[in-house]
Amino acid sequence: MALNLPGGTTNDISFGPATVKMSLFGGTGANPYGLTPTVDVGFIGDDGVSLEMVSEKKQILQGNPRQVVYTFQQQQMVNVTFTSIEWDFGRFQMALGSGVVETPQSQYGEGASVPADFGVPSGATGDTFWFGGDPKNVDIAMSIRHQMGVTGDTLNCYIWKCQSTTGFTAPFGQDEHSFGFGFTSIGVTKSWDGIALSDHQSLIRMDRYTRIA
Repeated sequence: MALNLPGGTTNDISFGPATVKMSLFGGTGANPYGLTPTVDVGFIGDDGVSLEMVSEKKQILQGNPRQVVYTFQQQQMVNVTFTSIEWDFGRFQMALGSGVVETPQSQYGEGASVPADFGVPSGATGDTFWFGGDPKNVDIAMSIRHQMGVTGDTLNCYIWKCQSTTGFTAPFGQDEHSFGFGFTSIGVTKSWDGIALSDHQSLIRMDRYTRIA
């Protein structure tokens, strides 16, 4: 037997990617606390989804030599990053924090500023994305799901409310086009179904469900 072999639970080991769902946060009318996200973001790059839970501490030092007598949590955040490999204007709007998606949209015709050599027929229609000039950052509801590799249990993460933290680059190259997205959670007082949340519940909820045979 190997030396220094730790005791552990293999059922707690997992590997592989996760799926992400996002929707624009409602926050008004009949859904004042947001809507459960239902739209899958689609295919994701090889690096998968990264979920970072930040807890920055403030140490209280006393004595000579000074020693830590207490530690406060001064900042808490949940950050989510992943790379999308789909040209989806709705996801672009959420990843940038602003913009307008129009679908279907009459894009071309008389007076349109389209170069003649683009070969775009007059009257063609399709999706249109507009960006620029809006200082507000849209609110987003997000969920992450992963089926564990050993047990088949399901991990669900609910980020009640979050916002974009960055822009992205659209690379036109030989490899598949990829777009890096980043989001940070916003504290809330109630879940999507209106249940009051305590001080310990305002950023994220994580569940693990046992696989049903």
